[in-house]
Amino acid sequence: MRKFTLTLAIAASLAAPLSGHGEAPNSVTLSPNDNQQGGLLPSGYRDLVFGMWNGSWTSEIALPTSPAHGDKVRVFNDATSVATLDASATELRMSRLRLLTGQAYVFHYDANARIWRVAADMARVDPRTLSEGVLGRSKLQLVELADGAWIPELRLPRGQDGDIAVIRSSATWPARIGGEALFASTFRLQPGDSYTFEFSAPHGKWLPRSVPERIVALQAQLPSPSAPRSRVRLSDGHWLAELTLPASAGDRDRYIVESTATWASTLRVQGGEPLGPMRLEAGDRYEFMYVADEARWVLMDQPERNLSARDIPGGRMSPLTAPRTRVRFKDGHWLPSLTLPAPVAGGEVVVDVASTWAVAVEDGSGKSHKVETGEQAMFAVDANGQWQRVTTTVDVLSVYSAGLAQRLGEPAVRTYLGDALAQTNQALENSGANFRYRMVGMRPIQPDTNWRTLRDVLPALEARKDVTVPRDELKADVVYYLGTEEGCGLAQSRARAEVAFATESYGCGTNVMRHELGHVIGLAHSATTGYAQGYELAGTIMNGNAIPLYSTTRRFTPDLGMRAGVADLYDAVRAMNERSAEVAAFR
Repeated sequence: MRKFTLTLAIAASLAAPLSGHGEAPNSVTLSPNDNQQGGLLPSGYRDLVFGMWNGSWTSEIALPTSPAHGDKVRVFNDATSVATLDASATELRMSRLRLLTGQAYVFHYDANARIWRVAADMARVDPRTLSEGVLGRSKLQLVELADGAWIPELRLPRGQDGDIAVIRSSATWPARIGGEALFASTFRLQPGDSYTFEFSAPHGKWLPRSVPERIVALQAQLPSPSAPRSRVRLSDGHWLAELTLPASAGDRDRYIVESTATWASTLRVQGGEPLGPMRLEAGDRYEFMYVADEARWVLMDQPERNLSARDIPGGRMSPLTAPRTRVRFKDGHWLPSLTLPAPVAGGEVVVDVASTWAVAVEDGSGKSHKVETGEQAMFAVDANGQWQRVTTTVDVLSVYSAGLAQRLGEPAVRTYLGDALAQTNQALENSGANFRYRMVGMRPIQPDTNWRTLRDVLPALEARKDVTVPRDELKADVVYYLGTEEGCGLAQSRARAEVAFATESYGCGTNVMRHELGHVIGLAHSATTGYAQGYELAGTIMNGNAIPLYSTTRRFTPDLGMRAGVADLYDAVRAMNERSAEVAAFR
């Protein structure tokens, strides 16, 4: 089989200046400063130019949501910072299109296809002309296969940062895409298919930003994938009692299984670690990803069974039907004890106690585990087939600026802190950490008059009686401050018990807490030695904070399926798990 090489070279910005259309009566030129400091572009203009430069820049841009046929938008970035454009409604089908310094894009709206099309700046290449040459001098390349213009394999070479390659086919015969992609997924190009790849210099690879999805015919033994994404749907007219995933697939191929059927089905996965019981009920959706170097399917998304104490007669749980079941207790829906079901390898039960009274969890072996009010405790099945409590609890006292409470209202501040803690615990659960946080109190305090930045606040907290006294009374392991001083967040790194404090200034978002508490327990942004750090390439919580994962080799990023860590280099979960018991014993 003959192989051809795609080579992308860049010498100039993508978009040419607007010309040939004249100045429409309803044209407009905007920058973030003219657009409420944001990048949500307004509808209603035939010709819209949106420009950014230092002093007028925004990180996120979205195209008009109610365009008319023929509307044109030009977006350019002359700022030193990179911005991202939501290109999911464009023919590129990319959720995040990077706009580098000096780069521009032009889009025309096609109302018939209900899509934004890229203007003529896209370099269109006949695949038959490919040899060892250069595709063109544009940042954006399009290769279209057709009858009479077909080759059996396209191989992506190394590119330059931000290069975009769109590969489509209307040919009768299938083709393959190979070369320098991030993973060797099943990049099969069939008639009507379209792929979009972006070259990332930090990864040194082409990242698949948009791939076709195959709808798979329902059958008991699901076939090997013919695309990076495969989907099978069950319904009352198309139902089977049992489905089995294929034994293998291309690296990072995904299989989505979903159901609207009245009757439940059972999912089976061959090989690898046990994934727990997997019953497919109406409304359920499972997403699996194949990891080739471990020769196993991993769960990327799964249904969670949520139960209230009132759903469990006598407090004795029924057999598990999903990998994770969450049981919630609150006043009015409380039982003194909960008996776990028969253990199933890979199964997990989360006991969430929001009631005034504690709950005794019986694990079936005669052992009882007390879960106190406010705690979230996870139970998992160990290698011996027995239930074990796998999480400890770190108690947090939150104190907040009385001025902030006056401005927002006490309920709003408390809700904000509660949401931030829930988001933090969700990240710990996502990442496989062996502890959770519990809010044991919230208290307003009057900021000192000399507090200007969080650097003023952090060392002062340990001397404040209105902080240390309630901390000791509540036996809080960690203190978290929310105020209005300059800065987003600041915390004591790998704190001793006496100075286990973290601070945040309101306005930077509820994901700040998960980052700052990570510092307290011992994590760094990056480190010259050790593994207690974030993984920038994956955007984990301690370095980028773009995804709800701490760095770990046991989890994968939701978009690309990269490992969220590297063994002995980037493994924040390992570091936290090694120290969590020590921090939980601070008070």
